[in-house]
Amino acid sequence: MRPAIVFATAVFLLIVSVSALANDTEELNDLYRISTNGSFDLSAAAADFGNDIVSDAPIDEPLIIGKRDYILRSLRPFADMVSAGMTLERRTYVVRRVVSGDIAHDVGYFYSVLGAPSGNSLEIVQKFSLVFQKERGEWKIITYFDAGTAPLDVLDGLDARYVID
Repeated sequence: MRPAIVFATAVFLLIVSVSALANDTEELNDLYRISTNGSFDLSAAAADFGNDIVSDAPIDEPLIIGKRDYILRSLRPFADMVSAGMTLERRTYVVRRVVSGDIAHDVGYFYSVLGAPSGNSLEIVQKFSLVFQKERGEWKIITYFDAGTAPLDVLDGLDARYVID
């Protein structure tokens, strides 16, 4: 009887573990969807970032450290461009995701089409690395690193684990 209880317990824990991983995957994928839904809500976007976020900055500028600094130097300028009529369509390709407890790490590409009010547009691919931490049950971005642009054809035949519109 005891081996049956041990086996049943192991099966139960495996089911709970797989279910938690599926929930984490959807919650992490949702963070990308919130910021790419065709409009830009500054307060909603800011809620996705941890208070102690660290992000790279343009060359010769200091690192961006903390949510307030990130909002002022990264999110606010983007929100202003959207308010002025710029559009953004983005697809995220996550090629590697590691989730370990309350920490997760994604590496991938953002494919973006930036549209100007004049009708001109620009396609761009950026390689990224994001680190997430679960804070009070919610995933927050705590490190954002933009590895720069990549050629558009890098996405041809790409084996992505998740493609998020």
